Amino acid sequence: MSTRSMRADDLTYTFSGVASGAIVGPTALSSSTFSNQNFSISFTEDPTTVTGSAGYYLLSSVSGAFTDGSTSETLTNAYIEVNGNPNTGSGIYESINLFNATFATDMQIFYDPALLNYELMTTLAPTGSVTGQTIANYSGVGYSLLNGDTLDITSLSSLNFSVTNPTPAPEPGTWMLLAIGMGAVVVMRRRLYC
Repeated sequence: MSTRSMRADDLTYTFSGVASGAIVGPTALSSSTFSNQNFSISFTEDPTTVTGSAGYYLLSSVSGAFTDGSTSETLTNAYIEVNGNPNTGSGIYESINLFNATFATDMQIFYDPALLNYELMTTLAPTGSVTGQTIANYSGVGYSLLNGDTLDITSLSSLNFSVTNPTPAPEPGTWMLLAIGMGAVVVMRRRLYC
């Protein structure tokens, strides 16, 4: 996950569903396979870093949390891409993709009208999420994890995508200002009535 402070305009992008796969690599446990398990991958990012045009928009090199019930890992160097162009009947349109760093691994929802003209800079209207009616998974080299392992999702039974606006926790300085302000109100009130 990013170490920067959460900003008021940050958005949380979440891919969730049911999948099978494994975490492999130098620190992976032999029991790190999962089968038809609920999972989620969430990224909290500044939407002003979205790049692109003409219907294609991209959040680059994002890091987020992968969980599958008992396992929680930090996924790194991923790419979220949306193609908000209208479905013309040829090609993949109205789609949202989660790519790995080399674009060799991908999970996607496509042909979903809720993604028409979507640019990754706002929550999804009207519900904030899409449930993939048409989904795909291309397992290449997997997704990189912070500890050096790789997340390999071998099959998807379902896939959802949601975008929410998380409420940032007040910073300690904010709490201090609130306490000073409340203290000043108490002192002023005492002076008025004494």
